[in-house]
Amino acid sequence: MADPRVHEVVGATWAGTIGYAAAKAGDLVYYDLVSDNNKWEKADPTPGIAATDMPYNVSKYAQAVVVHSGINDSDPCVLAKEVYLIDVDAAPYSQGGKKLYLSATAGAFTETRPTTAGDLVQVVGETVDSPNLGSSLTADKTQLAHIKINGPYEITQSISPHNATGTG
Repeated sequence: MADPRVHEVVGATWAGTIGYAAAKAGDLVYYDLVSDNNKWEKADPTPGIAATDMPYNVSKYAQAVVVHSGINDSDPCVLAKEVYLIDVDAAPYSQGGKKLYLSATAGAFTETRPTTAGDLVQVVGETVDSPNLGSSLTADKTQLAHIKINGPYEITQSISPHNATGTG
């Protein structure tokens, strides 16, 4: 994404402090409690292996999206859970409601599902075909992404044994 901007924020926003240089609208971030800096850092699906990550040797899943560009380390920032992003690149996204995932590139998202063993697979949004975002939208529909950050959740699945054989 060369020049992303937030077209619309859905729901509440809140203030935070960014923990890296050159933050831009659409960056996916997590709240860093491990390194005791209490700042928002770029989300990363790769498990941490540094000594500072222990005993939290886990992925840093996306918890929010940055709303404005041009923010640097230790600057205040505006964050949200759900936004519509526009990028002026020539058709940076596919059409048709394709899922967007937390990318192996820290802070970014991609249409490609992560396949590296041990990496977190987090759906963070989808591409938008026919947005209902008002008449001010002039961008091509392939330039729109709907980012919606959900917290982690657990799915429990029960498999009943087959009546005749007693196996699943």
